[in-house]
Amino acid sequence: MRRPGRSWIPGAVVVGAALLISPLRSGYLLVNDSVAVPEQDLLPWMVGAGTAPPRSVPQDALVAVLDDVVPGWIVQRALVLAGLLLLGFGVMRLLRGRTAIDRVCAALLAMWSTYVFERMAMGHWGLLLGVAVLPWLLDALADARAGVRGAAPRAVLWAGLGSIVPTAGALQLAATVAVLGWPGRRAWRPSLLAGFGVLAVQAVWVIPGILRPGTSGGVGSAFGLEAEGPAGPVLTALGTGGIWNTSAAPGSRSGWLAIAAPVVLLTLAILGAAALRRMRRTWLGPLVLLSGLGLAWALATAAPALQGLVTAVESVPGGGLLRDAQKWLAPWLVLLALAGGLGLGRLAGRARGSDARVPAAILAALVPIVLLPDLALGLAGRLTPVRYPDEWSQVREELEASSAPGDVVSLPWSAFRAYAWNDRRTVLDPAPRYLPRTVVTDSRLLVASGGDLTVVPADDPRSRQVELALRSADPAAGLAAAGIGFVLLQRDQPGTPGHQERLPEGILASSRVVAATPTLELRQLQLPPDQPAAAPTWPVATAWLLAAGALLAAAAALAVQRVAGLPSIDGRSRRRVW
Repeated sequence: MRRPGRSWIPGAVVVGAALLISPLRSGYLLVNDSVAVPEQDLLPWMVGAGTAPPRSVPQDALVAVLDDVVPGWIVQRALVLAGLLLLGFGVMRLLRGRTAIDRVCAALLAMWSTYVFERMAMGHWGLLLGVAVLPWLLDALADARAGVRGAAPRAVLWAGLGSIVPTAGALQLAATVAVLGWPGRRAWRPSLLAGFGVLAVQAVWVIPGILRPGTSGGVGSAFGLEAEGPAGPVLTALGTGGIWNTSAAPGSRSGWLAIAAPVVLLTLAILGAAALRRMRRTWLGPLVLLSGLGLAWALATAAPALQGLVTAVESVPGGGLLRDAQKWLAPWLVLLALAGGLGLGRLAGRARGSDARVPAAILAALVPIVLLPDLALGLAGRLTPVRYPDEWSQVREELEASSAPGDVVSLPWSAFRAYAWNDRRTVLDPAPRYLPRTVVTDSRLLVASGGDLTVVPADDPRSRQVELALRSADPAAGLAAAGIGFVLLQRDQPGTPGHQERLPEGILASSRVVAATPTLELRQLQLPPDQPAAAPTWPVATAWLLAAGALLAAAAALAVQRVAGLPSIDGRSRRRVW
């Protein structure tokens, strides 16, 4: 029985854990794919109307809108915290009816996990938000299938929140198909409404993805599961680790914890599996199925004998979504946390006497932290907030003031940067988000795997056109033909193999300096840039209208339910109008 006055404790533990993971100091977290800027303008590529596949749609559009209201670093930090908190509270929701210690331990196991560490180290907060929404979506879909009033619009709204990057959207779609398509009785009308609504909110990235599909063939095992430390691929995957970029793995996974942590987690999950099965929740079977498929795919990418099959699957249209194999361990992360939390609660419940229960509960809650100490204090200092030098705002102001036409190319020709003011941490070039015009960068990706360097081909045709121009005898003319009017040279950055770190002579002779700082130089080309052929925008506009219509209809349906006093999600009538 719940003690009066103690109902706040589980929530307080989850909030405290989230704050311990994310640094609170102001500034921008610039690490790998995580790029936040002081002011981000809404540009065509952010809504899927660019020339490249929509890899960060609608994430960048959302940030561009929000940072008009609050500073960019607050937007970034709020979304990171939202992902952590939603994951913890979502797992607790799936275990409603269980004891507080069961729910708290499950929440901590989900949040304090190798999966979360590695995705935060990669800067994939959009994917983490999608994973965090998964428990809430499973719950809403199960209610919709059972005919609970208001569950279908709830599912649509949760899917909209969790689909801010294509991979996260694909995860929401997979969960929807698994739950609604699971054998057994269902309420057809709310199930269909939920299914079509979840599909509709994916249109913002699905339709641009069809128009501009990426390329991932020939990559092989470059993005496959990587065994961590002495653990083999099986133990690594079962512990939710194995990201392809080994520099993003926790340092503790290079030693004995690489084996001990997965073994402890699996033991706890086995202890709690029976209790989880007895809950007989509609979402459990689909979650087990998705977990099995995710584990199978991740392990297949680590098997040399299956590399031909993996490459073939990734080469089909849309197969690029499967390329980063470890991210598909997300359903397994939720299932492992649920079963492991029940297992920890079972062990803590064996303490006899009121004096022993509190210490036992505290020890149980500390188990996830002990298994992964690296996650504390912003990934043990990896997520140190920084400020941009003033020279970046100077270049931005010059571009804003210029009436000359043309987009910008960022040089040296490389997708990633390593700034001294950011502790030399690798980060995606911030210029496309910081500057008020479309910035073309190198869309190739260099991946170190097994001592070899794999080059993932560019998936942006305009980026390929610019690269050919830079290699040509007359780079200035080639850039102008590609619609480039400005060149940004970041003088403190190295170029990729095959590209020089200084401007080609042809550009120097055919351009003039617009802004010059110690590390940045902005030049305007003297040749008038061509106007790139504009792709039809009506499919992208239609996609956004379709998604917005689904979300607005879902929100309106929930509002009507509340005002009319119809039965709520727990079956009780809401008489009060708000």
